[in-house]
Amino acid sequence: MALSEDEIDYLYDSFNELKRNPTDVELMMFAQANSEHCRHKIFNAEWVIDGNKQSKSLFQMIRNTHKLHPGHVLSAYHDNSAVIKGFDSSIFVPHINTHEYHSL
Repeated sequence: MALSEDEIDYLYDSFNELKRNPTDVELMMFAQANSEHCRHKIFNAEWVIDGNKQSKSLFQMIRNTHKLHPGHVLSAYHDNSAVIKGFDSSIFVPHINTHEYHSL
C-alpha cells in the first residue's frame, strides 16, 4: 500500500482504539485515498539535491516549467488532469459498402 511509518502507526493506533482489526474494505479504501493524495503529499515535499535544499517543491518546479513554456497546454493542474492542443489529421476507416479502408 506504499504507506509511510506515520501512516502505518495511524492505522495501527486507530484500530487498536476500536479494539478490532481493519476489514479488507477499510484497508482498500485507505489505500485508494492514499494513492489519490500520494502525489500531492510527495510532490509538495521539500527537495534536497546534492545536499542543497531546493527553493521549490517538485509541484512548483513543474508548474514553473509550464509557466515559462506553456506551449500548447490548454488546461493544466485542474482536477488531476491536463489537456493539450491537438492537431488536424485524417482518420482511417472502412468504406461502408466495400469494407476497404480509406482516409477521411
